[in-house]
Amino acid sequence: MDIHVVRAGETVSSVAARYGVPAGILAGVNGVAPDAPLAVGQTLVIRRMVDDQKIHAIMQANAARKSKGKKSKFQQRYEELLRQQEAQQRAKRK
Repeated sequence: MDIHVVRAGETVSSVAARYGVPAGILAGVNGVAPDAPLAVGQTLVIRRMVDDQKIHAIMQANAARKSKGKKSKFQQRYEELLRQQEAQQRAKRK
Protein backbone atom coordinates (compact mmCIF):
# COMPACT_ATOMS: atom_id res chain seq x y z
CA MET A 1 0.00 0.00 0.00
CA ASP A 2 1.27 3.46 -0.91
CA ILE A 3 0.14 6.97 -0.06
CA HIS A 4 0.14 9.58 -2.83
CA VAL A 5 -0.05 13.32 -2.20
CA VAL A 6 -1.88 15.04 -5.05
CA ARG A 7 0.00 17.70 -7.02
CA ALA A 8 -1.38 20.44 -9.23
CA GLY A 9 -3.00 19.16 -12.41
CA GLU A 10 -3.30 15.53 -11.32
CA THR A 11 -6.50 13.57 -11.84
CA VAL A 12 -7.70 10.20 -10.58
CA SER A 13 -6.80 8.76 -13.99
CA SER A 14 -3.28 10.20 -14.05
CA VAL A 15 -2.51 8.98 -10.52
CA ALA A 16 -3.96 5.56 -11.31
CA ALA A 17 -1.82 5.30 -14.45
CA ARG A 18 1.28 6.29 -12.51
CA TYR A 19 0.79 3.41 -10.08
CA GLY A 20 -0.63 0.92 -12.57
CA VAL A 21 -4.03 0.52 -10.93
CA PRO A 22 -7.49 0.90 -12.47
CA ALA A 23 -8.90 4.41 -11.97
CA GLY A 24 -12.23 3.02 -10.78
CA ILE A 25 -10.56 1.03 -8.02
CA LEU A 26 -8.40 3.98 -6.97
CA ALA A 27 -11.50 6.20 -6.82
CA GLY A 28 -13.52 3.61 -4.91
CA VAL A 29 -10.83 2.96 -2.31
CA ASN A 30 -10.55 6.69 -1.67
CA GLY A 31 -14.28 7.49 -1.78
CA VAL A 32 -14.12 9.88 -4.72
CA ALA A 33 -15.77 9.81 -8.12
CA PRO A 34 -13.43 8.81 -10.97
CA ASP A 35 -14.00 12.18 -12.68
CA ALA A 36 -13.98 14.29 -9.50
CA PRO A 37 -11.38 17.07 -9.26
CA LEU A 38 -8.61 16.41 -6.75
CA ALA A 39 -7.34 19.04 -4.34
CA VAL A 40 -3.62 19.80 -4.20
CA GLY A 41 -2.27 18.17 -1.04
CA GLN A 42 -5.08 15.61 -0.88
CA THR A 43 -3.81 12.15 0.04
CA LEU A 44 -4.85 9.04 -1.84
CA VAL A 45 -4.35 5.46 -0.69
CA ILE A 46 -2.90 3.29 -3.45
CA ARG A 47 -3.68 -0.39 -3.11
CA ARG A 48 -1.93 -2.52 -5.66
CA MET A 49 -3.38 -5.89 -6.48
CA VAL A 50 -0.03 -7.38 -7.35
CA ASP A 51 3.53 -6.40 -6.49
CA ASP A 52 5.30 -7.56 -9.66
CA GLN A 53 8.85 -7.53 -8.26
CA LYS A 54 7.99 -9.79 -5.33
CA ILE A 55 5.98 -12.09 -7.55
CA HIS A 56 8.79 -12.34 -10.08
CA ALA A 57 11.28 -13.26 -7.34
CA ILE A 58 8.99 -15.95 -5.97
CA MET A 59 8.35 -17.37 -9.42
CA GLN A 60 12.09 -17.56 -10.08
CA ALA A 61 12.63 -19.38 -6.79
CA ASN A 62 9.85 -21.83 -7.65
CA ALA A 63 11.31 -22.42 -11.10
CA ALA A 64 14.70 -23.15 -9.54
CA ARG A 65 13.13 -25.91 -7.46
CA LYS A 66 11.91 -27.63 -10.62
CA SER A 67 8.69 -28.92 -9.13
CA LYS A 68 8.45 -31.79 -11.64
CA GLY A 69 6.89 -29.59 -14.30
CA LYS A 70 3.94 -28.65 -12.11
CA LYS A 71 3.10 -25.04 -11.39
CA SER A 72 2.86 -23.96 -7.77
CA LYS A 73 -0.50 -22.76 -6.49
CA PHE A 74 1.04 -19.32 -6.17
CA GLN A 75 2.13 -19.32 -9.81
CA GLN A 76 -1.30 -20.54 -10.92
CA ARG A 77 -3.00 -17.76 -8.93
CA TYR A 78 -0.60 -15.14 -10.31
CA GLU A 79 -1.31 -16.22 -13.88
CA GLU A 80 -5.04 -16.13 -13.13
CA LEU A 81 -4.71 -12.56 -11.80
CA LEU A 82 -2.81 -11.51 -14.93
CA ARG A 83 -5.55 -12.99 -17.14
CA GLN A 84 -8.20 -11.11 -15.13
CA GLN A 85 -6.30 -7.82 -15.42
CA GLU A 86 -5.90 -8.31 -19.18
CA ALA A 87 -9.62 -9.02 -19.50
CA GLN A 88 -10.44 -5.86 -17.53
CA GLN A 89 -8.18 -3.79 -19.78
CA ARG A 90 -9.75 -5.28 -22.91
CA ALA A 91 -13.22 -4.50 -21.54
CA LYS A 92 -12.16 -0.89 -20.82
CA ARG A 93 -11.01 -0.42 -24.41
CA LYS A 94 -14.45 -1.39 -25.77
